[in-house]
Amino acid sequence: MLPLAAAALLVAAEPPTYAKDVAAILNDRCVACHRAGQAAPFPLTTYDEARRKARTIAKVVESRQMPPWPAAQGDADFAHARRLSDAEIATLRAWADADAPSGDLATAPATPSFPNEWQLGTPDLLLSVAAPFPVPAEGRDIYRYFAVPLTISEVKHLSAIAIRSNEPSVVHHVLYYIDASGRLHERTDDDGRPGLRRVRVNELKAIGGWAVGMDAARHPLGLGHELPRNSDLVLQVHFHPDGKARNVTLDVGLYFTSEKPSRELLEFQLPPEFGARYGIDIPAGEREYEVIDEWTTPAPIDLVSVWAHAHQVCVRAEAIATFPDGTTKELLTIPHWDFNWQLRYDFREPVRLPAGTRVTGRLVYDNSEDNPDNPHSPPKRVTWGEQTTDEMGSLIFNCVAADEADKPALAKSYVEHAVRGSRLGKALIERAKALDANGNKRIEKGEIPPRFRERLEKLDTNGDGAVSFEELDRAS
Repeated sequence: MLPLAAAALLVAAEPPTYAKDVAAILNDRCVACHRAGQAAPFPLTTYDEARRKARTIAKVVESRQMPPWPAAQGDADFAHARRLSDAEIATLRAWADADAPSGDLATAPATPSFPNEWQLGTPDLLLSVAAPFPVPAEGRDIYRYFAVPLTISEVKHLSAIAIRSNEPSVVHHVLYYIDASGRLHERTDDDGRPGLRRVRVNELKAIGGWAVGMDAARHPLGLGHELPRNSDLVLQVHFHPDGKARNVTLDVGLYFTSEKPSRELLEFQLPPEFGARYGIDIPAGEREYEVIDEWTTPAPIDLVSVWAHAHQVCVRAEAIATFPDGTTKELLTIPHWDFNWQLRYDFREPVRLPAGTRVTGRLVYDNSEDNPDNPHSPPKRVTWGEQTTDEMGSLIFNCVAADEADKPALAKSYVEHAVRGSRLGKALIERAKALDANGNKRIEKGEIPPRFRERLEKLDTNGDGAVSFEELDRAS
C-alpha cells in the first residue's frame, strides 16, 4: 500500500473535480448513510452539499475516522469493505485544497437511488413494539425485553433484520431471539412499563444482534435463521440514558431468503456469552488487560462472518485461526477499538477451517488515565457487567458446518468448551454432584434447583434429560 505522500503523486496535475473524480467515491462509500433519513449528521448527495463539507471530508478520511471501517487490512478479504485506498484519500484532499471545483456536473455519475429510509429496501415484514418505552434522562442503563408476534403463516428464513428508532441516541444494542412457543408476548411486568425485565434466555433461540454503528446486512450464501410460524420475535434492548427523557419507539424490518437455505447458520463466541463467565476484573490503572479464549474445531467449518463486542475500556480486538499444520490466518484485527462502530464483517468467500483448527479470540483493555475513552476519571476497577461503564467482550463468529451431519459434534464440543472455560462453571461442577439425591450418579431434572437449571442443562450433551457424572467430569 502506498503512503499518502506517495499516493498524492498519483493525483493528476489538474486538480480533481467533483464530476470526474469525487462523486464516484462519495456515491460508493458515503451516501448510503449521508442522505436524508439516515444517521449521518449531514447529506452528501449533491455537489453543493459536498462542497460545503470538502475540508471536513478530507480531514476525517485522512485520519480514517471515516468511512467507518475499524478493521485493519489483514489476511481476510471482506465483502462490502468501506476502507478507502490511499489514492482515493489523496484525491479528496487535493479536491478540498483546490477549493472543491465542480467540473462538468452534467457528466457527474448519478446519485444512487434508495427505495426508502430502510437501507435494504422495503422489509418483507415490518413489526413494531406495541408501545413507546420511557427512558429517563438520568440513571442506570436499562435492559428490557420486548416480544412481538411474528405474523407469518408459514416457516420463513431470516436473511437480515434491521432496527429503527425515533430516538437512536439512547439505543446502544439489540439482541434478537425467537420464542418458538409464541406466548411470550402475552406476559406483562408489574412495573406498568412495556416489555419485560427478565426472560429465560436459555429457552429462546438466538438469531443475531445489532450494536452501535452496525448496518443491516443480509447473510451471505443465501443463509438465514429459521422462523417458525406462530412464534414471537424477542428483542433485548439496551437503553443508555443521555440527559434527556425520551419515549422510544422501535420498528423492526425483517428480510427473508428467497428459498430455504441448504445449510444451517451457526454461531459461536470466544469467550462465550460476551465474557459473562470469564471473570473479567480489570484493576484501575491496568494498561494491557487481556481476555483470551480458544476453541478447537472438532469438524470442518466454513466461517462466513465475524464481529466483536465490548465497551469503552477495550482498545483492541482480534481473531486468529491456527491450522493443524501450525500456519495461521488473521481473521479480524481491530487495532483501535471504537465503541461507536461495532460492525459485522462478512468474508467475501467463506473461510474453510479444517477439523483441528484452533480459533482464538483476544481482547485488550486499557483501564488507565491514558485511555481517552475510559468512562472513569480517575480510573477505577472495572468488572463484567451490563452497564456501559462496566465491561464485557467477545469475538462472535457465524459459520456453517462443511457437512451438515457434523452439527451435533460441533454443538457438543462448543458447549463443553463454554462450561470448561467458565470460571463460575468450575465451581458449579464441584457442587453439582451433591445434588444426586438417589445416588445413581445422574442429576435428574427434578434434582436441579431452578437457579442452577440453565447452566447444568447445558451439560446434558447426549440429550437424555439428565446430567451424568461422566458429563460433569468431561466439563470440569
